[in-house]
Amino acid sequence: MTATGARVLIVDESSLRRRSIASSVEDAGCEVAGLVGDFALIHSRVQSLLPHVVVLTATKSNSVTENAVKALSESNPDLRVVVLSGMDLPVNFSSRRVRTAGACDVIAETPNDRTIAIASQTAETLAGVLQHIAATGTSEIQRHPDQSLGIRSKNPSTDTAMHTTSVRVESRSRPAEIVAIASSTGGPEALEELLTGIPNSFVPPIVIVQHIAADFSASLAERLSRKTGLDVREASNEAQLDSGIVWVAPGGRHLEVKSRALGHRLVLNDDAPENSCRPSADVLFRSVAHSFGPHALSVVLTGLGSDGCAGARCIREADGYVLAQDEATSRVWSMPRHVIEAGLADMVVGLPDMSAEIIRCCRSVRGATQ
Repeated sequence: MTATGARVLIVDESSLRRRSIASSVEDAGCEVAGLVGDFALIHSRVQSLLPHVVVLTATKSNSVTENAVKALSESNPDLRVVVLSGMDLPVNFSSRRVRTAGACDVIAETPNDRTIAIASQTAETLAGVLQHIAATGTSEIQRHPDQSLGIRSKNPSTDTAMHTTSVRVESRSRPAEIVAIASSTGGPEALEELLTGIPNSFVPPIVIVQHIAADFSASLAERLSRKTGLDVREASNEAQLDSGIVWVAPGGRHLEVKSRALGHRLVLNDDAPENSCRPSADVLFRSVAHSFGPHALSVVLTGLGSDGCAGARCIREADGYVLAQDEATSRVWSMPRHVIEAGLADMVVGLPDMSAEIIRCCRSVRGATQ
């Protein structure tokens, strides 16, 4: 499966919802392989259409949903199955049982979502999951069926996690001279919020690895530039790492920062994926640690998988600084969780406070913990 070639089969008993889900699939840069309204036809459609992913809306019957997921997983080991909870979720519905049956993720639709057309927040979550599957060809849940991806609704009332306030782990005196950011599922929205809090006068360059299909990284940079007022560009090979510019790694290529005789430059390469990702945050973080040492700042935002953890270790070993997004404000608390659990995070920060903490790190202001 390539980042731009994920084919998705949509299964939902409602024709209106099938079309709504199809729009979300296309927004994620994936191809709609087909639409199915009858669960009895799923197997034959999979055999004839050969999708990479099946997006299936749960029925009123738990057993029908679980049996369908199990049959798909057992007969097609490489097939990814994503389950939406649907409009008529049974009271005894168990997302854990569905995951155990073989689903790589279960996306819960909140009561406000349960209209004929899926709500925007559900569509965004689905798009993020599909982008990750398309980019990496794998899923944490598929490797560990009893664990949750940690994807949460944007509606705070549906989140069970307590908000984690910013907690300083260690204080450093050297100002950061570069900011390297890693993000995946939920990243575009998180990046927009974070960058909105960065002033135009901010000097250190910002380099970003967002797991995204190759066709969408340029439009992401354009959107972030438009929404935040900052100079956001898609990174190009051998571009000068100028101050005051935000660089987004192109989809499908690794991004590194290299020291040159006349300063630092961006270098793109097509080396093998790391953590099933290209671009990989680990690749970027390693290069930043090598080039900037104790003046490097890495930020790990919402996202699936563990990309960025090994790179964050390189940052810390170079005496740089590591920030990780907290669970309460992460759309998917997986990438930052790995960094935190490895003991690599200097601070665990809520997204609303992240831009202010980045500015403090770059100005070497170490005030009291918020």
